[in-house]
Amino acid sequence: MAIARSPDSSEWTYVLSASERAEIIGAVGYATNLGRTRHTRSRRLPLPALTDRIHEWTASLHRGRGFVFVAAFPSMSSSPTTSSSRMSG
Repeated sequence: MAIARSPDSSEWTYVLSASERAEIIGAVGYATNLGRTRHTRSRRLPLPALTDRIHEWTASLHRGRGFVFVAAFPSMSSSPTTSSSRMSG
């Protein structure tokens, strides 16, 4: 009988830093000012620190495990709290 191994969540979890959260909030503000809050592609948003990471997530979605868990994602409510976001392909 084989013993099931617990998956290592660090392989599929990414915790955003404070500067990455600020960058996302800034990009949302940018898109809002342009009137483009829906269907805006990441390459059109000012996300210089996250661009490479977003490409890694995209590759993981299409050719990897099919999901990424992004923790400490900024809440777009009026409070400065954070939440988590799952991306699946």
